[in-house]
Amino acid sequence: MEFFLSLYETFLHQPAYNLVVGLYATVAGHSLGITVILIALIVPFIFLPSTLKGMAREGTMEKLVPKVEEIEKTEREPSIRRRKILDLLESQGINFRYEIYIIAAQIIFVAVLYQIFQNELVPLKTGLLYSFVPNPDNINPYFLGRFNLTRPDLILNAIAVGVLFFSLYLEYRRRKYFTSFTEANLMFLLPVATFLILSKMPSSKAILLLMTVLYLLYIRGLINFFRMIKTDR
Repeated sequence: MEFFLSLYETFLHQPAYNLVVGLYATVAGHSLGITVILIALIVPFIFLPSTLKGMAREGTMEKLVPKVEEIEKTEREPSIRRRKILDLLESQGINFRYEIYIIAAQIIFVAVLYQIFQNELVPLKTGLLYSFVPNPDNINPYFLGRFNLTRPDLILNAIAVGVLFFSLYLEYRRRKYFTSFTEANLMFLLPVATFLILSKMPSSKAILLLMTVLYLLYIRGLINFFRMIKTDR
């Protein structure tokens, strides 16, 4: 157990802690809010290749819907039906295992950030800093003089969840002919669940969610724009 804790500390927790403090003391100009915004842009950028692949595969998946429905109608054995659907998807280069790994990596990173923002910035743990990372002596947890980013905040939560709902609504409108009743309900249930979860977490997570969703909306907008140009040609 100590071995795994040592790996976690060396390769996840301490690098993430130094990233947060280093950005705060340099690029962010001692603003914790800007630090969170920068992290929210850096993390999606790291996973941008997988995000672009996922968006590019959406068109392929929509084309496969009739074939998937045909398998579901003709194959009654659940295990065989699931295997045939997975084989069909993998034949088109769609690998859900890879997607799960990417999602798991992002969840782990967010969990590390939760630990840092919840307990380790005020007071600052200088013993965790690398020698080349500037020591700001202390961290001001307030953003815009109003929001304590180490504590929950209903206003930031509401803004983040509102943008998340808007993003889900756009996705539902785009895929309405391929969305099940359960998926349509998620458009409402997911924001509510997210709000409840954020209400127990530092408000820095609300900013992280807000910026991540806005970033993905921007990427999707660019992709749709270039698709329209390509179609017009």
